[in-house]
Amino acid sequence: MKIELEYDSASGKIISVKDRGTETYINKTSEDFKKRALEAWKKFNDGDGFGKFAGKTFEQIDSVADVSGATQTSATVKKAVKDAEVNNRVKQEILAKIDAFDENDYDGQEKENFKKFIAEQRKG
Repeated sequence: MKIELEYDSASGKIISVKDRGTETYINKTSEDFKKRALEAWKKFNDGDGFGKFAGKTFEQIDSVADVSGATQTSATVKKAVKDAEVNNRVKQEILAKIDAFDENDYDGQEKENFKKFIAEQRKG
């Protein structure tokens, strides 16, 4: 499951959670799984499953109400939101180290490798 997470770093609250192609992934699975998963996915979306995260902090994710009939889907989305938050936190730590980078501390290939790494991190 791929999601897009938008949050306000000042308040620590989630602004929105959006899907990034889950139904496409489900359609590539076995027919038996696909039928059940698509039914649950429809219930989750019809039940405003993503909207339930708006205004919550990351500490409140587990308390977000599950969508009736889509309990496993709700749990999977909660895990994806938690994973996205962890990934973002790690990225922020990396960017903080990048901001503290002093190229005078490095020589030759090590300096070039670090500059390349910095450029890659800033892009994505």
